[in-house]
Amino acid sequence: MFADAAGWIADVVAARAPQATYCLDPYHLVSGLSNARIEANNCTYGC
Repeated sequence: MFADAAGWIADVVAARAPQATYCLDPYHLVSGLSNARIEANNCTYGC
């Protein structure tokens, strides 16, 4: 099961498909990492 990191999605997947493997989809994974990097850079240069 590919999805974003919303907690409610993980709850539904666990309840309705306990055999499923839950993974972040590539778009949301890269987007989250990119946002974390930008935030870290902003903090380094202007916190």
